Amino acid sequence: MTLGPLPPVPQHIKVSITGTTDATDAIPWAVVLYFRYTGGPPAPADVAALAADIITAWTAWVPPLQNTSIVMRDVVVTDLSSTSGAEAKVPATVAGTRAGVQQPANVAVLVSYPVVTRYKGGHPRTYLLAGVAGDTLNASQWTAAFVTNVTTDWRSFLTAVIGSTSGTTTIAALSAVRYYGKFLPNSGPPRYRLTTPVASDLVVNQATVDVEMASQRRRIGRRKR
Repeated sequence: MTLGPLPPVPQHIKVSITGTTDATDAIPWAVVLYFRYTGGPPAPADVAALAADIITAWTAWVPPLQNTSIVMRDVVVTDLSSTSGAEAKVPATVAGTRAGVQQPANVAVLVSYPVVTRYKGGHPRTYLLAGVAGDTLNASQWTAAFVTNVTTDWRSFLTAVIGSTSGTTTIAALSAVRYYGKFLPNSGPPRYRLTTPVASDLVVNQATVDVEMASQRRRIGRRKR
Protein backbone atom coordinates (compact mmCIF):
# COMPACT_ATOMS: atom_id res chain seq x y z
CA MET A 1 0.00 0.00 0.00
CA THR A 2 1.35 3.43 -0.96
CA LEU A 3 1.01 5.94 1.87
CA GLY A 4 2.00 9.02 -0.12
CA PRO A 5 4.29 11.79 1.08
CA LEU A 6 5.17 12.12 4.74
CA PRO A 7 2.96 14.61 6.62
CA PRO A 8 4.34 18.12 7.22
CA VAL A 9 6.27 19.05 10.34
CA PRO A 10 5.73 22.78 10.99
CA GLN A 11 8.86 24.90 11.46
CA HIS A 12 11.32 22.06 10.98
CA ILE A 13 14.07 21.31 8.48
CA LYS A 14 15.73 18.03 7.62
CA VAL A 15 19.50 18.10 7.07
CA SER A 16 21.19 15.26 5.16
CA ILE A 17 24.97 15.31 5.21
CA THR A 18 26.42 12.74 2.82
CA GLY A 19 29.85 11.58 1.77
CA THR A 20 32.03 8.64 0.81
CA THR A 21 34.27 6.36 2.85
CA ASP A 22 37.02 5.85 0.32
CA ALA A 23 38.14 7.54 -2.88
CA THR A 24 38.45 4.24 -4.78
CA ASP A 25 35.44 2.30 -3.49
CA ALA A 26 33.22 5.31 -2.79
CA ILE A 27 30.91 3.58 -0.29
CA PRO A 28 28.31 6.19 0.68
CA TRP A 29 27.47 7.34 4.18
CA ALA A 30 24.94 9.80 5.54
CA VAL A 31 24.17 11.72 8.71
CA VAL A 32 20.56 12.89 8.99
CA LEU A 33 19.60 15.58 11.49
CA TYR A 34 16.45 17.59 12.21
CA PHE A 35 16.29 21.16 13.46
CA ARG A 36 13.43 23.36 14.60
CA TYR A 37 13.42 26.88 13.22
CA THR A 38 11.70 30.15 14.10
CA GLY A 39 10.28 32.67 11.66
CA GLY A 40 8.69 32.05 8.29
CA PRO A 41 9.23 29.07 5.99
CA PRO A 42 12.59 29.38 4.19
CA ALA A 43 12.73 30.22 0.49
CA PRO A 44 15.00 28.18 -1.84
CA ALA A 45 17.79 30.72 -1.38
CA ASP A 46 17.42 30.45 2.40
CA VAL A 47 17.77 26.66 2.60
CA ALA A 48 20.83 26.93 0.33
CA ALA A 49 22.34 29.53 2.67
CA LEU A 50 21.62 27.36 5.70
CA ALA A 51 23.26 24.40 3.96
CA ALA A 52 26.35 26.54 3.38
CA ASP A 53 26.42 27.45 7.08
CA ILE A 54 26.22 23.77 8.00
CA ILE A 55 29.15 23.00 5.69
CA THR A 56 31.14 25.72 7.43
CA ALA A 57 30.33 24.29 10.87
CA TRP A 58 31.17 20.75 9.73
CA THR A 59 34.49 21.93 8.29
CA ALA A 60 35.41 23.57 11.57
CA TRP A 61 34.64 20.66 13.89
CA VAL A 62 34.21 17.24 12.26
CA PRO A 63 37.26 16.55 9.98
CA PRO A 64 39.63 16.07 12.96
CA LEU A 65 37.47 13.08 13.95
CA GLN A 66 37.47 11.42 10.51
CA ASN A 67 40.19 9.54 8.67
CA THR A 68 41.85 11.27 5.72
CA SER A 69 40.12 8.88 3.28
CA ILE A 70 36.64 10.02 4.37
CA VAL A 71 35.09 12.90 2.45
CA MET A 72 31.90 14.86 3.02
CA ARG A 73 30.37 15.52 -0.42
CA ASP A 74 27.20 17.58 0.03
CA VAL A 75 24.50 18.88 2.34
CA VAL A 76 20.79 18.80 1.54
CA VAL A 77 18.41 20.99 3.54
CA THR A 78 14.65 20.40 3.19
CA ASP A 79 11.89 22.50 4.71
CA LEU A 80 9.37 20.08 6.23
CA SER A 81 6.63 22.64 6.90
CA SER A 82 4.72 21.53 3.79
CA THR A 83 4.91 18.81 1.16
CA SER A 84 6.23 21.46 -1.24
CA GLY A 85 8.75 23.05 1.14
CA ALA A 86 11.97 24.44 -0.33
CA GLU A 87 14.96 22.16 -0.74
CA ALA A 88 18.58 22.80 -1.71
CA LYS A 89 21.57 20.55 -2.28
CA VAL A 90 24.92 22.27 -1.82
CA PRO A 91 28.04 20.34 -2.91
CA ALA A 92 31.21 20.36 -0.87
CA THR A 93 34.51 18.51 -0.63
CA VAL A 94 35.57 18.29 3.01
CA ALA A 95 38.06 15.55 3.78
CA GLY A 96 38.90 14.17 7.19
CA THR A 97 42.23 15.11 8.74
CA ARG A 98 42.72 12.27 11.26
CA ALA A 99 45.80 10.23 10.38
CA GLY A 100 45.96 6.51 11.07
CA VAL A 101 44.61 3.20 9.84
CA GLN A 102 41.03 3.61 8.63
CA GLN A 103 38.31 1.62 10.37
CA PRO A 104 36.05 -0.71 8.32
CA ALA A 105 33.21 1.14 6.58
CA ASN A 106 30.57 -0.34 8.89
CA VAL A 107 32.19 0.89 12.13
CA ALA A 108 30.53 3.98 13.59
CA VAL A 109 30.52 6.16 16.66
CA LEU A 110 27.10 6.21 18.32
CA VAL A 111 25.85 9.56 19.60
CA SER A 112 22.63 9.41 21.64
CA TYR A 113 20.24 12.20 22.60
CA PRO A 114 17.97 11.84 25.64
CA VAL A 115 14.30 12.80 25.29
CA VAL A 116 11.60 13.19 27.90
CA THR A 117 8.92 11.56 25.73
CA ARG A 118 8.41 7.86 26.44
CA TYR A 119 7.52 5.66 23.50
CA LYS A 120 8.16 2.20 22.10
CA GLY A 121 11.09 2.15 19.70
CA GLY A 122 14.59 3.55 19.28
CA HIS A 123 15.45 6.97 20.64
CA PRO A 124 17.26 9.75 18.74
CA ARG A 125 20.78 8.88 17.71
CA THR A 126 23.49 9.62 15.17
CA TYR A 127 25.86 7.10 13.62
CA LEU A 128 29.01 9.07 12.87
CA LEU A 129 31.75 7.67 10.65
CA ALA A 130 34.80 8.58 12.72
CA GLY A 131 37.89 7.23 14.43
CA VAL A 132 40.93 5.23 13.35
CA ALA A 133 42.53 2.05 14.64
CA GLY A 134 44.57 4.01 17.18
CA ASP A 135 41.35 5.27 18.80
CA THR A 136 40.29 1.78 19.87
CA LEU A 137 40.80 0.36 23.35
CA ASN A 138 40.05 -3.18 22.23
CA ALA A 139 38.00 -4.98 19.57
CA SER A 140 34.72 -3.39 20.66
CA GLN A 141 35.43 -0.13 22.50
CA TRP A 142 36.77 3.36 21.84
CA THR A 143 39.37 4.91 24.10
CA ALA A 144 38.18 7.33 26.76
CA ALA A 145 40.21 10.12 25.14
CA PHE A 146 38.52 9.60 21.77
CA VAL A 147 35.06 9.52 23.36
CA THR A 148 35.86 12.87 24.98
CA ASN A 149 37.08 14.31 21.66
CA VAL A 150 33.95 13.26 19.80
CA THR A 151 31.66 14.53 22.57
CA THR A 152 33.32 17.95 22.56
CA ASP A 153 33.59 18.38 18.78
CA TRP A 154 30.15 16.99 17.91
CA ARG A 155 28.44 19.21 20.47
CA SER A 156 30.45 22.15 19.13
CA PHE A 157 29.35 21.36 15.57
CA LEU A 158 25.68 21.28 16.56
CA THR A 159 26.05 24.47 18.59
CA ALA A 160 27.62 26.20 15.58
CA VAL A 161 24.63 25.23 13.41
CA ILE A 162 22.05 26.52 15.88
CA GLY A 163 21.53 30.23 15.38
CA SER A 164 22.19 30.18 11.63
CA THR A 165 19.84 32.63 9.92
CA SER A 166 18.73 33.33 6.38
CA GLY A 167 15.81 35.56 5.47
CA THR A 168 13.27 35.24 8.26
CA THR A 169 14.35 31.70 9.16
CA THR A 170 16.59 31.02 12.16
CA ILE A 171 17.67 27.54 13.29
CA ALA A 172 16.58 27.43 16.92
CA ALA A 173 17.19 23.90 18.22
CA LEU A 174 18.29 20.39 17.41
CA SER A 175 15.19 18.22 17.14
CA ALA A 176 13.95 14.67 16.82
CA VAL A 177 11.07 13.97 14.43
CA ARG A 178 9.08 10.77 14.73
CA TYR A 179 6.77 9.75 11.87
CA TYR A 180 5.97 6.23 13.02
CA GLY A 181 4.73 4.41 16.11
CA LYS A 182 4.91 0.73 17.02
CA PHE A 183 2.06 -1.61 17.87
CA LEU A 184 2.26 -3.84 20.92
CA PRO A 185 3.48 -7.39 20.18
CA ASN A 186 0.92 -9.56 18.36
CA SER A 187 -1.49 -6.63 17.97
CA GLY A 188 -0.94 -5.69 14.32
CA PRO A 189 1.73 -4.72 11.82
CA PRO A 190 5.16 -3.85 13.26
CA ARG A 191 4.57 -0.12 12.97
CA TYR A 192 2.15 2.51 11.72
CA ARG A 193 2.44 6.07 10.43
CA LEU A 194 1.42 8.77 12.86
CA THR A 195 -1.28 11.15 11.64
CA THR A 196 0.62 14.02 13.24
CA PRO A 197 4.40 13.67 13.47
CA VAL A 198 5.92 14.14 16.94
CA ALA A 199 8.80 16.61 17.18
CA SER A 200 10.89 17.09 20.32
CA ASP A 201 13.68 19.56 21.02
CA LEU A 202 16.98 17.97 22.04
CA VAL A 203 19.59 19.51 24.34
CA VAL A 204 22.93 19.58 22.55
CA ASN A 205 24.96 19.49 25.76
CA GLN A 206 23.23 16.25 26.74
CA ALA A 207 24.41 14.41 23.63
CA THR A 208 26.46 11.41 24.77
CA VAL A 209 28.98 9.24 22.92
CA ASP A 210 28.88 5.51 23.58
CA VAL A 211 32.20 3.86 24.42
CA GLU A 212 31.01 0.76 22.56
CA MET A 213 31.54 0.75 18.80
CA ALA A 214 28.38 0.80 16.72
CA SER A 215 27.74 -0.72 13.32
CA GLN A 216 26.10 0.47 10.12
CA ARG A 217 25.84 -2.86 8.31
CA ARG A 218 24.38 -1.40 5.14
CA ARG A 219 27.73 0.29 4.43
CA ILE A 220 29.21 -3.11 3.63
CA GLY A 221 26.07 -4.81 2.30
CA ARG A 222 26.23 -7.06 -0.73
CA ARG A 223 26.34 -5.09 -3.95
CA LYS A 224 26.02 -6.07 -7.57
CA ARG A 225 29.29 -6.02 -9.49
